[in-house]
Amino acid sequence: MEVILPGPAQPRKALCRKTGKAPVEMTGGVWAAPAAALSECSAGRSTDLRLCGGHRPLALPRTQTACRAGREAMTIREFEERWRGHAPRPQGVRKEYAVLVPLVERAGEACLLFEVRAETLGRQPGEVCFPGGHMEPEEEPAGCALRETEEELGIPRSAVQLIAPLDYQTGQGSFVLYPLLGRVDPAAVDAMRPSPAEVKETFLVPVDFFRDHPPRVYSYELVPQVGDDFPYALVGAQKRYGWHRGRMDVPIYLWQGRAIWGMTGRIVRGLLEGMERT
Repeated sequence: MEVILPGPAQPRKALCRKTGKAPVEMTGGVWAAPAAALSECSAGRSTDLRLCGGHRPLALPRTQTACRAGREAMTIREFEERWRGHAPRPQGVRKEYAVLVPLVERAGEACLLFEVRAETLGRQPGEVCFPGGHMEPEEEPAGCALRETEEELGIPRSAVQLIAPLDYQTGQGSFVLYPLLGRVDPAAVDAMRPSPAEVKETFLVPVDFFRDHPPRVYSYELVPQVGDDFPYALVGAQKRYGWHRGRMDVPIYLWQGRAIWGMTGRIVRGLLEGMERT
């Protein structure tokens, strides 16, 4: 069997070290080589895959290495330059969101500020949430949370003192949500002007309520749906392969006829559970 290897359109001739012959040039600027000769590349012994009868040719310049399709081999230095100082993040994430978790003091009592999404919104209308939204390209979570809070509630950045980022959440591997805990000036809350296009109403809940009233917790299964065309034989697996299944908790808090649930409920639960670990 012959394997067709890519090469430049007008390749430079290279002579085999053993036979002194030139390798066979194919139409369109590609070379033919026996399949057995491919082991030369994987073993790292050959500088070029344009072979003659399975023998190594005279070495060509590094930029013409066929196994890199005309590109120079990558170096460890390139990996160091690219990845040193990298901040890890979940793989495969297509969208990133950030929300502010606003703490407001009322009569000496710590409260959380919530908003209700406008009924005219296309996604999750009427649901309780924290101010926040989609992160712009090159935007950091803190900048996004502060920007969205100002756009949605009219609370300026200068009125928010960020305390710390909270544990982030991922949604079925497709997006990540970054909550940021912050203290908001009560005067800014009194003067806030919610955007009617995004916010139906706002309300405050004492944090002690969440401590004293644990949420109702429901759950649902995450079940892989694997197509019949998955190549089990190719990866050496059997059709009864044990794909990983998951389960997602849905905590629900009820406050004066409003349901605080979903990812917002998980943020609140995580915030209070974190306080118990201090």
